[in-house]
Amino acid sequence: MASGKVAFGHDGFSARVKATGIAYSGAAENVAYNQGSKDPATTAVQGWLKSSGHLTNIKGNYNLTGIGVVSNSKGQIYFTQIFLRSR
Repeated sequence: MASGKVAFGHDGFSARVKATGIAYSGAAENVAYNQGSKDPATTAVQGWLKSSGHLTNIKGNYNLTGIGVVSNSKGQIYFTQIFLRSR
């Protein structure tokens, strides 16, 4: 997303989950991006907490999570959080 190879959103979600190499029975994803924030991680998480869909993922029946963060040459910071329920 940060490089522009895929649009911002959930396209490629299945590939990102598969890349974890973890056997799972359930998965979800939260994505965010921002620019110019003094605390971009807090800005992203606060946005997720205010969104019912993202909050559902956060509170979901998952036992594993991981977050990837990257910035691009424009100073945009992208966040992807994957949630898994491992087998």
